[in-house]
Amino acid sequence: MSSKLFSSLFWNVRGLGRYSKRFMVKSYARELGCSVLGIQESKLSASSIAIIKQISGFLSPSFISLDAIGSSGGLLLIWDDEIWATSHTMVGQHFLSASLMHRSSHIYYTFINVYGPPRSVGRSSFLAELVPLLQNVDENIIMGGDYNITIFDHERKNCAGSARDSERFSRFIMNQRLIDLPLLGRKYTWTNNQFNPSLAKLDRVLISLACSSSLPFAAVSVGGKKLSDHSALIFRSYISTAPIARPFQMELWWLRHAVFNNILRDGLSTPSPHALSAGALWSYRWRKLRKLISQWAAIQRKEMCSRRLSIEADLNALYHKAEHVNLNDNEISLMRSLKSELDEALSTEDSYWRRPEKAALFVHVAKDGEGEGVGRVIAAAAPDGARWRRAGSRRLPSAWLDPSRVVIVFAALAIQVPEE
Repeated sequence: MSSKLFSSLFWNVRGLGRYSKRFMVKSYARELGCSVLGIQESKLSASSIAIIKQISGFLSPSFISLDAIGSSGGLLLIWDDEIWATSHTMVGQHFLSASLMHRSSHIYYTFINVYGPPRSVGRSSFLAELVPLLQNVDENIIMGGDYNITIFDHERKNCAGSARDSERFSRFIMNQRLIDLPLLGRKYTWTNNQFNPSLAKLDRVLISLACSSSLPFAAVSVGGKKLSDHSALIFRSYISTAPIARPFQMELWWLRHAVFNNILRDGLSTPSPHALSAGALWSYRWRKLRKLISQWAAIQRKEMCSRRLSIEADLNALYHKAEHVNLNDNEISLMRSLKSELDEALSTEDSYWRRPEKAALFVHVAKDGEGEGVGRVIAAAAPDGARWRRAGSRRLPSAWLDPSRVVIVFAALAIQVPEE
C-alpha cells in the first residue's frame, strides 16, 4: 500500500464576476494541488463549463452550483473528474453535496459545501436542513465553508455574537458526531479590514468520525491571497492507495508528432543481446519500445506544463500590477497576448494528454517455424478509449505470418522489422 496526498479548498471569495479574480483563484488552487473546490458567495447567476475551467483550472471538471440571488450568495462545488468519480449529488438551500469515489483508493467521500445565513434569522433552519443530509450518509463526510457562526467567545474579537446560535451550533456538532478540525496558521478566518479590525472564526471544516478514522492525518490550514475578507481553508490528508499496474496505452497525438516515426523505428531496430527467434525478438523490442515511448511522452508533457506555468506566472504578475496602477498600452497588449497563449496551451494539454484520444493498435507476431495461419495478438486497444486488453491466440491470414520477419500494423504506419 502507498499513500497519496490530496487537498481541497473551501473559500468565501466575495464574488467571481471578474476574470482576473477567477484567474487568481485558479492559480492558488493549482499551487496547492487541490482536486476539490468549495466556493461560497460566487455571486454568479449562472455557471458554464467555460467559467468553471477558469475558476478551477481542471481540464475535465465536474460541478454542481447554487445560483446567486441578485448580487449576493451563490455556491459552487467543483472536482477534478480525473481524480474523483461521481456517485450522486444534492443541492439544498444552503449547501451543495457530492458523493465522490477516489479513483486510486476506491473509497467514497461526501463533500459538503455550506454557506450559512449572515444574520441570526434563518440559522436554525440552516442547521435543521443539514441534519437529514448527515443522517442519510454512511460514508466519510467532509463539510466545510462559511457557517457565519462562532462557537466560543475566544473565536471573536471586537465583534458581538449570539450565545443562542453558538449553543445551537455546538449542540448540532455534538449530536451529529462531527469533529471540528483545528485551524493551523491562523486564529480567525474573517476580518472587516478596519484600523481596529473586527475578527471572527466564521469558516471551518467538520468531518465525521468515520472520516477521522479513514484520514487520521487530516488537517486544515488557513491561507489565501488578498481576494476577500475571508481566508481560504485548505483541507489536506493522505489517502492510502493500492499500487495499480497501469497498462500501456497508445495515444493519437504521438502519430501527429514529427519525431514519433523516428522513435518508433529506433525502438523496433534495437539489437538483441542474444540470438532470438522471431517471437522472442519481437517481445524484447516491444518492451524497449514501450519504455522509450513512455520516457519521450513524459518529456513532452513536462515541456507543455512548464510553458503553461510560465505564461500563468507572467499573466498573474500583470493582474497584480493592474490592481495598484493603470497598465500602459504595451502591457495591455501583452496581457491579451498571454491570455491567447494560455488558452492555446490549455487546449493543447486538453487534446494531447488530459483527454487523450486512443488509437487502434494491433500487433501480430509470427510463430517459430512454418506457421499454419495461427498467430498471437500481443495487445489491442480500441478507438473508443478502452484500455489495453490481452488477447489469446487467434487465426490470422497466412500472409501475415512469415517466419522470416515480424510484421507490425501500427495504426496508419506499417513497419516491417527483419529478423536478426
